[in-house]
Amino acid sequence: MRDEIIDEQLYLKLREYATFRHFYRHAYSFQLNWEKMKPLVENIRDVWEETKKSLVKFIYI
Repeated sequence: MRDEIIDEQLYLKLREYATFRHFYRHAYSFQLNWEKMKPLVENIRDVWEETKKSLVKFIYI
């Protein structure tokens, strides 16, 4: 059996982005709240790097 692609901690981070995407697609842009979006924007690069590392590890192990 292979290891998981992403661990639970990364899953929870990615789920925040999926939740935002779901909200954004079903809401009007005037309802967006910068204070709620700010952590997503500020952390996107770190989350992306973590995601890439997990995918590369999964592919090459």
